[in-house]
Amino acid sequence: MRILLLLGLLLMGNQLSAQVLIGSPNSLVLVYNIPGNSFYLCLKGQEKQLTDQENIYLLDRRLIQVKTLHKSKFLRDGASEPTFHDFIQTYIRWESDYLEQTLHLNIHSRVDWVRDANGKELVVWSYDMPIDQTEVKSDSTVTTPTRKQLFVLGRSKDYLVGLNSPVFEPEKIDSLRSWLISGMSGMIESNDTFNVQLLNLKFNPGLKSQ
Repeated sequence: MRILLLLGLLLMGNQLSAQVLIGSPNSLVLVYNIPGNSFYLCLKGQEKQLTDQENIYLLDRRLIQVKTLHKSKFLRDGASEPTFHDFIQTYIRWESDYLEQTLHLNIHSRVDWVRDANGKELVVWSYDMPIDQTEVKSDSTVTTPTRKQLFVLGRSKDYLVGLNSPVFEPEKIDSLRSWLISGMSGMIESNDTFNVQLLNLKFNPGLKSQ
């Protein structure tokens, strides 16, 4: 199966590249070592593949983009320190304006404020893709249109951090949403940079015996 994905809608804005990737049998760990604002994400998946697009991965046959964006990209200079709600809402307006004005999309956006199992506040944001996408079949392939874009968004100090997946089958959106929330709720933050070697041993304990 070949998937039609409008990557241009997923790559808007300058993003912070993952400084280190750690693979384990059951996860992909992305480590962002930023002085005073370090964090890492642990994304569950046994089958892990890189793509030719930066920050986009294929985990257990699900496409996922990791978004990391400094607040200076969407907040005005000199603005007072925003609350979590203001921080996220400003980002969503900023990206929505880009989609609507630059790409001429009339998106139908939905925003849900949620808490994960640990009480951490996150935001689920989704919008519809253009309805003129159609499924294309040939003798050997099926091109599946993207129905929605689904985001789970959070914050690590000065950075917007989020996970994004395209929705090809609307009936599977609930399971995809749960998977993205699980990934975001596991974000670990630190004022100090992480020791990558120790993290590698944490997620691959079998290396200690080698």
